Amino acid sequence: MAGKVKQRENDFALSYPISGQYRRPIFAAVALQAVFGGLSLLILDGGDSARICGVALLAFWSGVFVLICRHPRHPGRLNWS
Repeated sequence: MAGKVKQRENDFALSYPISGQYRRPIFAAVALQAVFGGLSLLILDGGDSARICGVALLAFWSGVFVLICRHPRHPGRLNWS
C-alpha cells in the first residue's frame, strides 16, 4: 500500500511538464533577484527597501507562475518580452 501511495506522489510531481525553454530565464531571474535582494538587505534604512524588494519579488514570481501555467509546454513569443 505504501508503495502505491509513493508512486502516486511521484506521478503527480512529474505530471505537469514544463518546457525546457523556461529553464535559462528562470535561473537568470533567480540569480538577479538574489543579488538585488542581498543588496537591499545591506541598505541601512530600517528594512524599508528590503520590504519593497520582497513585495516586488512576490509580484514577479506570481506573474511568472501565471505565465508558465498558461503556456507550460509551448511558450509564445510574447512570454519572452
